[in-house]
Amino acid sequence: TTEMKSPAFLLAFFVALCIHSIDADRTPRFYSIKAKGINADFTDYGAAIASLWVKNSKGKMIDVVLGYNTPQKYFNDVPHPYYGAVVGRYANRIRNGTFVIDGKTFNVSKNENGGKNTLHGGAIGYDRRFFDVKFHNRTSITFQLFDEAGFMGFPGSVVTSVTYSVEDGGVWNIKMESTSLDVKTPIMLSSHAYWNLDSFSNPKTSTIKDHTLHLPRSTRRIGVDSILIPTGELLVNQKINNFTSPKRIGQDLYQAVGNCGLGCTGYDNCYIVDQGEGPVASAWSSWSGIRLDIYSNQPAFQFYSCNGMDGKIPLKPSQMNYGRRTVPKYGCMVFEVEGWVDAINHPEWKTPSQIFDKGEKSSLSARYVFSIKH
Repeated sequence: TTEMKSPAFLLAFFVALCIHSIDADRTPRFYSIKAKGINADFTDYGAAIASLWVKNSKGKMIDVVLGYNTPQKYFNDVPHPYYGAVVGRYANRIRNGTFVIDGKTFNVSKNENGGKNTLHGGAIGYDRRFFDVKFHNRTSITFQLFDEAGFMGFPGSVVTSVTYSVEDGGVWNIKMESTSLDVKTPIMLSSHAYWNLDSFSNPKTSTIKDHTLHLPRSTRRIGVDSILIPTGELLVNQKINNFTSPKRIGQDLYQAVGNCGLGCTGYDNCYIVDQGEGPVASAWSSWSGIRLDIYSNQPAFQFYSCNGMDGKIPLKPSQMNYGRRTVPKYGCMVFEVEGWVDAINHPEWKTPSQIFDKGEKSSLSARYVFSIKH
């Protein structure tokens, strides 16, 4: 008999074929950096963070980032959750997979919602590319990618460098710089790390519903339609989306019906960062005692509560506690520091330009500071 494959499977199969033809001679590797109280592992495939070990309130090192335990799995994973990867050339979504520069319309790879829009740079975004390692020592590593003109439909060539470093006491730094080499092109990058500050070792729950989130600088968010494409509307954060005071993630979670798209309950929202100074976000677990403060030079912050996780993706062995083997719904959270989503199609917002001409540079910096919440 002939087995019918789902569209998602066929897309993944097609992408895998393309990737293997692009980088047929390469095998992904892990690279480690460490400082006092913090250890991290990365893979050159997608310049992804694979693990991040910090101390909990008992002084034990635990891995608070989701990922795979072998580098090859990043290359072959189905489904593909963008685990820890750098996403680009344009992070998040582009309406209809189109944009206009100087009167010319460009059409880029449309890889979400049955071909209705672009997500994270298209079918083969930066998450599906091998980066070259340009520098690596005990506390720092720099990856580099050359993204050729026309790939996934984007105009012009871009060179991107991504530097990760760690500091004593539990600090992880990210610096991403992308330079347009020839013509105007959109650039917006982000890190797509998944977090569980309990490392799935809380005996009471494997979810992040008891984690606390604080977005002190965000009173508004970008309005979206049923498939999370920005409508142009800027919304004031009311009860469900208001994190200006610390709030347990699970407090309003089940009231957030449709908040993350049609048929979805939870969070997948882009919060505007335009109030005051200090961290753009803070999160902590009262169980592990771990607190994370995120500082960034970016004007927006996407929070995703892993509504799409369905128990099919395996945990790393280091996180298989109490017989747990897979990531459950609401078992993690993604924090993306980035620009306003799809601003290239909303000039009325008058945000800093996401279009970069020859020689112009896009620069992202972020600082993740870990401490013990007393």
